[in-house]
Amino acid sequence: MQYYSLCNLDENKWEQVTEILNQFQVKNLTDFVSLISNFIPIESNNKQEIENTLFYLIDNYSEKDLIDTIKNIVNYALKLSELIPSGRLPRLDRNNRLIELNRSQILCILCHMFLCTLNKDKRNLYWVNFDLWFNESTKCTRAYLHALIEYFREAFELLEKNPNYMSQCIKFEKRILDSEIFDQGLKTRKKLSNFNILLNGSIGDNGLCEVDFANMDIGYGKSGTQEEILFASSPEMCVAMLFCDTLQDDEAITIKGARKIVNFEGYGLDLKYLEKVNFGLKDWSKRVVIAIDAIDFSFCNDEQECIKVQMELKNLKREVQKAFVRFSSVSGENIETGHWGCGCFNGNKYLKAIIQLIACSLSENNINFYCFRSKDFSDNFRSFLNILYEKDVTLEKLWSCLTENKFEESDFLQKIIKNINLE
Repeated sequence: MQYYSLCNLDENKWEQVTEILNQFQVKNLTDFVSLISNFIPIESNNKQEIENTLFYLIDNYSEKDLIDTIKNIVNYALKLSELIPSGRLPRLDRNNRLIELNRSQILCILCHMFLCTLNKDKRNLYWVNFDLWFNESTKCTRAYLHALIEYFREAFELLEKNPNYMSQCIKFEKRILDSEIFDQGLKTRKKLSNFNILLNGSIGDNGLCEVDFANMDIGYGKSGTQEEILFASSPEMCVAMLFCDTLQDDEAITIKGARKIVNFEGYGLDLKYLEKVNFGLKDWSKRVVIAIDAIDFSFCNDEQECIKVQMELKNLKREVQKAFVRFSSVSGENIETGHWGCGCFNGNKYLKAIIQLIACSLSENNINFYCFRSKDFSDNFRSFLNILYEKDVTLEKLWSCLTENKFEESDFLQKIIKNINLE
């Protein structure tokens, strides 16, 4: 079994970390910057940038409240050897498909990520600490830090008031495609699943099963993509970056039990903190986030040419397989999703919606599809769906249409209808 080592499993390193944390007195934000500079290199001109980022938080908390929270973070980080005696986390891979950590353990790990004490190993391609949020003072990073502080404040309160909740486990599971079930399923005459188009609202508003429009390497970041927003709003998910490998074409990852702390407003670099999410809104232990990556078609600039590339059989099959892996991880659920693989990956919104309809029908789940106030998409795709349902188009028929279609016309929804002999 492969592992990610917290503090590199080096006793001298851990002794150094504990000595620094035990001795350092954080009395103000400048002290905190000095503290984390023991663990990561900080250029002198960047110290001011970090302080500016932290001072933004004082608009939402007093400096005393913020320093008290940081002191709690330092003290709880020192419990690592008690909460995770081995000092390491198993890697989530094809040989070890399930990792369970309780909320107290995750809190301790997040404390270390906040203090920037962790180190990358050869399988960590990106960051393992939150220094990327400190180092760049943007609307996004400030909003993400605000959410993280809200998480810490609530978690430390729950340790005292609701220890049973903090003992709950969060499950990180790797799902791998069963190709035989998939291939047989595409040949069945199953009915198409219900596809509920929602013009307003956001993924997660109406159900417990949410889709993460993931990168191949899942996790948080410093811009405002759907995945980065999802992870920042649910900090317990962020530990996945320590032990999750790059997703393969036949893999998905599910995260069950992570609490959503805040809502954000906006998207991209204009993202803003909006509000804290009510603790009693849902049974968070039942919440499931399913992470899957789409093919990146950003290399293709011509719209019609891009559709043809996306319609190549190998690409179609890969995307349906990927969506099926994620949807088959749950049963009889309303999957909360949207324009997966579109945006910067340049996927066609209509084609990606059809792909998700096929995958959901294969796995016998239904879809709540958020089109984020795109009335044109809502009207066009709703009309398309109505025809499919009225004519009792089966899963097999819809799939064969996609794989046989050459898409020489610009309006490919109408081309699908013609090929299915509905007109």
